[in-house]
Amino acid sequence: MGSHGVHQVYYSQGNQARLDANPSSPTPILSRRPFPLWGSSMRTTGGDGTTSYHGGYVKLEKRFSGGLSFLTHYTLGTALDYSSQVNETTRNFYDPTTSKGRSLFDIRSRAVLSATYELPVGRGKRFFSSGGVVSQVLGNWQVNTIINLHSGFSYFVTVSGDACNCGASAQTANQVGDPKSDFEQSRTKWFNTAAFAIPPNGTFGNSGRNILSGPWQANLDVSLFKIVRFGENIKLQIRPEFFNAFNRVNFGLPGSTVASPTYGVITSAAEARVIQLALGLAF
Repeated sequence: MGSHGVHQVYYSQGNQARLDANPSSPTPILSRRPFPLWGSSMRTTGGDGTTSYHGGYVKLEKRFSGGLSFLTHYTLGTALDYSSQVNETTRNFYDPTTSKGRSLFDIRSRAVLSATYELPVGRGKRFFSSGGVVSQVLGNWQVNTIINLHSGFSYFVTVSGDACNCGASAQTANQVGDPKSDFEQSRTKWFNTAAFAIPPNGTFGNSGRNILSGPWQANLDVSLFKIVRFGENIKLQIRPEFFNAFNRVNFGLPGSTVASPTYGVITSAAEARVIQLALGLAF
């Protein structure tokens, strides 16, 4: 499956100065701006961006007679664009194609398994089908689970300040090595930080947008449903729910600004286990 979009609107620093022809002896940045009196506060939009998505998926679904059903889905694909959100600007106003890369929401690989099981307990079921207190308490429960596995979100390595001496935002670093080899991956060093460097003054970094991936994410949600009927028209649904039931630590993206204190270090994570009880009344 795939899709293609044209005339994507993206933001740029509209008063970005052109690169100096002689970086070793730069001219004032103001003299290289198209509109010297406007400074760096001008923001413009472009409408010639493109987006694309291509991938494939496999889905398996099965319902058994004993009250068990499952649906599993695996997708492999990629999404590309110039910018993915309002506050993401292109790197080079004069050549926005240098900002085309993986979308911020791009997930290369994703697998989802959902399953539902009606416990064989209660009236009309295999166990305690004759009624009574045990049947009322333990009967008519349904167990639901969703397992979600997906590869990490994309990010890229930046430099602080104005290395290009042109007022551009989101300036990327120079790639001088392989960010995925020659190091031992850990939370405090998620990629080979020696593979990137600050570009020479007056130039753009040669590394691309969103060329790296963050940690894989894995999550298990479990819920229990029970319906208690009061007559023919009123029913109460009891629903305890466990989000991230195993309390797995799903790390966020690492720091990606060269020479910053958190460069290559992961300092964030998604929510821990959440337990809640919901009640629903239908009448």
